[in-house]
Amino acid sequence: MISSNIFFLSFLLYVCSFFFYIYELSRDKKGTINGFNLSLTAVIIQTIGLLVRYYEAGIVEVITFEQTMKTELAGPSRLKVMLSHPPFTNLYESMIFVVWGIAIVYLFLNKKYTLNIIGLLGSALVVIGMGLSNLLPDKSITPLVPALKSWWLHLHVITASISYGAFLIAALISILHLIKENIPPARIIVVFLIITAVLLLTLVSFNPTNYNLTLLGQNEAGRLKPATISLLLQGQNSPFTIPLKQPAPIIGLLSGILIIFSLISIVLIKVNKSLEKYILIIISTLLLAQIILMIGTTTPLNIGTDKKELSDIINFSITNAGINTDYIVHLNLNITPPYKISINSYPFQFTIISLLLLFSFFLIYLYYRYETLRNRLPASDKLDNISYRIILFGFPMMTFVILTGAVWAHFAWGRYWGWDPKETWSLITWLVYAFYLHSRHILKWSKRRSSIIAIIGFAVVIFTYIGVNLGLTGVGLHTYGSQ
Repeated sequence: MISSNIFFLSFLLYVCSFFFYIYELSRDKKGTINGFNLSLTAVIIQTIGLLVRYYEAGIVEVITFEQTMKTELAGPSRLKVMLSHPPFTNLYESMIFVVWGIAIVYLFLNKKYTLNIIGLLGSALVVIGMGLSNLLPDKSITPLVPALKSWWLHLHVITASISYGAFLIAALISILHLIKENIPPARIIVVFLIITAVLLLTLVSFNPTNYNLTLLGQNEAGRLKPATISLLLQGQNSPFTIPLKQPAPIIGLLSGILIIFSLISIVLIKVNKSLEKYILIIISTLLLAQIILMIGTTTPLNIGTDKKELSDIINFSITNAGINTDYIVHLNLNITPPYKISINSYPFQFTIISLLLLFSFFLIYLYYRYETLRNRLPASDKLDNISYRIILFGFPMMTFVILTGAVWAHFAWGRYWGWDPKETWSLITWLVYAFYLHSRHILKWSKRRSSIIAIIGFAVVIFTYIGVNLGLTGVGLHTYGSQ
């Protein structure tokens, strides 16, 4: 797909802009080519990529319609079918679109408030998001089911992307506000350790030994795709698919060690403040070891060519999916061996651990350059006001996201609300930010407390988007990334 190449080009420009932002902030210099201009160019190219993706998806819909209905489309009818498939209907496209929303928000704020620190943090988020989307093995376009062919979907996803972007940037600015407020680094470290523990517990499904890799195989077109098997169970009329997985318990075990160490560290820091820097170094070392191990588990060797090995993989995958083998009537390999493992086998897990590693390095920088960073930041009240205004902008958009989602659900499935995991967590997100506004205007809480709520909201938004899409809260209408 041409659009995927365009997105990759924009990703490279975002990476360049990130390093230009670092240079400008470290040197207090701003040249003709700077982080903002590169980010703006990247956004323009990404927008072009989205339009090209829209066209490519439209062509897929037209071809499918003509083949199904045995007729040729022309004029308004052809245009209507082409426009029915927006460029954000699978996990890859959705991530690209959310990243686009984040980029729009941070560029606007960077320009309005002339704060390169916003550009640096925003571009870092975008680079992580774009990098993750490029790791996803399936970037193909498939025809949409009728339920997704709705203009309510267009409105729903567009506003969701912008509101998510606003909330994420607001959280980052809230962190800067806490630093400017001279919050002791130890307290920030404690918060980081708790977030690390929660993320890693989620990563290994609350069981340190429960970590496995999805196997990849070549389809008929020669592209690497997640290897799956189709199962038909007793009493069922149609088969369903599950991914083929291989266990990698040592990575999960290391996550468990880090979780335990993080919890112990909270006590150690409170008892002896001088241990801070050593704890940060140990945490960073453990996270770096996880990255090395994850890359080390990738192998060019073929997997599953031996019958016993293939049988063990199939049995593990079925057991891991919680299926009783006694009820299996028929089993079919959708992609035959040999299989491979690469970073694409676990893009979300790899990204989460990489993100934690980045945070740990940031905390080390914070420890050694705390006063330098504080002095470079704008006034505390200005940072708080920026964060507040962003949330004030994002909250009604989040409200609109829930409303359009309800209307869309009514037309698609005949009900406005069904407590789907995404619906539930979107409501939780809305309640967190409603409480943020309530705490400022009614409870008259301090600005520090408001910043903490905004940071908690950031974690909820991340889980609402990625956690639900991966099926961590159960199977739902939005778990299109669970495989």
